[in-house]
Amino acid sequence: MEKKPRVHESRLHPFLLAQSWRQQMEHDAKLNKARIAARERISRARVTQVMNLLQLPAEIQAGLLRPKSARKNLAGDAAEFSGA
Repeated sequence: MEKKPRVHESRLHPFLLAQSWRQQMEHDAKLNKARIAARERISRARVTQVMNLLQLPAEIQAGLLRPKSARKNLAGDAAEFSGA
């Protein structure tokens, strides 16, 4: 049986990691947060924290994936709008 090389998922952005875990859980009925935690050698609480990113409003989720330079520009625009 040939094993696929596994990408070290913890190097992904936490939001992307959460999306990946959700997709894996949807395709494997036996996979749960406890098994992910054991596989990744992290606590179940940390898996839950990362997975909770998927519960954020869509506009915040989109902001998590923007490059830092784009977020800085938006922050500057917001400060200018507020009169800061």
